[in-house]
Amino acid sequence: MNQRDTVAELVADARAAGEPETSAERQRQRHVGRSMERVEDPAILTGRGRYGDDIAVKPGTLHAAVLRSPHAHAELGSIDTDAALKLAGVRAVLTRDDLPGWSR
Repeated sequence: MNQRDTVAELVADARAAGEPETSAERQRQRHVGRSMERVEDPAILTGRGRYGDDIAVKPGTLHAAVLRSPHAHAELGSIDTDAALKLAGVRAVLTRDDLPGWSR
């Protein structure tokens, strides 16, 4: 079956299905095949919007990075933060022990 046949089959199936039987189905399908009014901020749609990357970073601003385990559901035995603390520009390294109530 080629792509044209597949599309024709899908269209035929959709026509055979007819109108949605319940109002919930009609509500769920109300946007299908119709143009939608754009409700986003006009500034964003015309390219004048501001995004996080558009905001200048002031000198001295600190940044954060999060390092997570590459293993899902892994239980960490310990974390050695010494190497991270020796990196240029690093002001602090926080682990869950430093943030009570922020982890499970």
